[in-house]
Amino acid sequence: MGAELRRWLADRLPADLSTGERLVALEAADCAWDETRAASRHDLLDVLIRRTGYRDAKQIGKVLGKLATHGIELRVPVKTKDGEPVTDKLGRPVYACKGHELELYIPLATECPALMVPQAEDLQSSPQRGTNELNGPPPGPKAPPPGPQRSPQRGTPTPITPKTLLDISPPAPRGRSTRAADDPDFAAFWDAYPKKTDKDGARREWKRAIATGADPQAITTGAKTYADMWTGATADDLHWAVKSSKWLSDQMWHGNWPIRMPNRPGQQRGGASNPIPSHDDVKNGNVTIRV
Repeated sequence: MGAELRRWLADRLPADLSTGERLVALEAADCAWDETRAASRHDLLDVLIRRTGYRDAKQIGKVLGKLATHGIELRVPVKTKDGEPVTDKLGRPVYACKGHELELYIPLATECPALMVPQAEDLQSSPQRGTNELNGPPPGPKAPPPGPQRSPQRGTPTPITPKTLLDISPPAPRGRSTRAADDPDFAAFWDAYPKKTDKDGARREWKRAIATGADPQAITTGAKTYADMWTGATADDLHWAVKSSKWLSDQMWHGNWPIRMPNRPGQQRGGASNPIPSHDDVKNGNVTIRV
């Protein structure tokens, strides 16, 4: 049907169309006849829904309306027996109603100024109404260059040229995509920080902190000091540690972090040489934090 018409329209659609708008326009052209540029099949909406992935006819109608706001009106208004367009109570044209299915028409470039003129090397002739041939003779096979031609033998490898080498790219790895190696300074911070959760958030906040002028060494030193306070803590105790992304976003390497540990009477936190302070220690001013 509209294979040539689809290619012609694809070269002329404006660049500011959304992907959905472009897809609906091209599928409409594919459903149209090259001779008449009209698409009036009884299952037109069902075909557009199936090919574009939209949920229902209402969504297709909204996209067609958006195309019209770009100056590309593909819908054919319903007309009376006298040829007058049918309008609703607000005076807007009606494009489909009971007993009259939706009909689309792909306008010529002269009928739709919104269609762009492609570059000369990309220009394709447009199928005209009333004919099934393109302007000019159809492209034929290229004539072989002069001189004897040798047919390639089966099993003969294709010669590799420098351009071919440039075009060869390694196959994409299977499974989970690999992330680029972390910044060494961030890796040092992550190794030092006691709570290994939300690494992506920490990486994002790290970049933000460095961009605002923070010293990577000062951040890592603060993380080590904060980690020393949790020496000997269990996994349950580390639940109370500040999440790494929040620690960075609140600039806690300056030492202004909260101590949130469950008070357990009689239990020493962090060992005899470096106990983890309790809430009472912080409240009474018995803790000095140096970074």
